[in-house]
Amino acid sequence: MKSEALAAYQPGSDVGELKTCNIERLDSAVFQGQKIAVSSAKPVHFSGWIAAPQVASPRYVIRFEDKASSRFFEKAIVPSIDRPDVEADLGQKAAHAGFTVELDLKGLPAADYHVYLAVADGGSLSACDNGRMVAVGP
Repeated sequence: MKSEALAAYQPGSDVGELKTCNIERLDSAVFQGQKIAVSSAKPVHFSGWIAAPQVASPRYVIRFEDKASSRFFEKAIVPSIDRPDVEADLGQKAAHAGFTVELDLKGLPAADYHVYLAVADGGSLSACDNGRMVAVGP
């Protein structure tokens, strides 16, 4: 798996809500409401699932927000891993909703980041937020 860098973005004001996602892991740590600390010195792996069966041409992203310092970063993700559990809950269009992405955090300033998933379809954006927090350090 190739490590991917995050790109800066400008947040918009018109963001809808999506409830069909979950960022489950950061490397081997399972998100359970606590902030997970990582070093920016080596790539990290995020995994989970996202589905937006109602969206015709979805573009999925994982986002990192540090609102206190006005820093916003994102990377496109491609759900393609079979998730029979998600399919059982949401139907056939969510069968391949799982994802794993390796991210290079070297360009990310040290901070506490709110991490969430989003789906874009043309001019609209919907965020799917599980309240994940990641402390990025050196």
